[in-house]
Amino acid sequence: MSKKKNQDSRSLITGIIGAIVIAIAAYFGVDLSGIIDTVDTGDTGSNPPIISGPPASGDIQIISLDRGTGASSSFWEVYFTEPVGRDESLYNGGLDVPLTRAIDGVQSTLDIAAFEWENEALNEAVLRAYERGVTVRMAIDDEHTDLEAGGLINSLIDA
Repeated sequence: MSKKKNQDSRSLITGIIGAIVIAIAAYFGVDLSGIIDTVDTGDTGSNPPIISGPPASGDIQIISLDRGTGASSSFWEVYFTEPVGRDESLYNGGLDVPLTRAIDGVQSTLDIAAFEWENEALNEAVLRAYERGVTVRMAIDDEHTDLEAGGLINSLIDA
């Protein structure tokens, strides 16, 4: 894919995610007027909206991760990853941190739907949950998860 098409795809995805965040915030009555800003991307197209900090009022908290960012309120959390390519050594320190913490707190049932399952920290957290007696149910994409012998998911399947 050409660099221009790649940038167009990212801009479209960013716009869609931004629209979803704004729609959810509007639905719950969150005033985003103090946190929406624009970034000069150097592109001649429109600048995508970004969250630049917490609003002046309200209970939204920004969550910082080594590889991503998030925001939370009294009853919701949303996270955004920073894709870093196919280098698996860079897959830690992002969304896996709060997800591992959440999985470690599960007491009865854990349901997971995942496109890819290639993160060792998450895999180990699910195994710990299973060993605690938690009922674990998973749906994963079999084209993007290593199901071959020695693949990470197999330790869960075997358990």
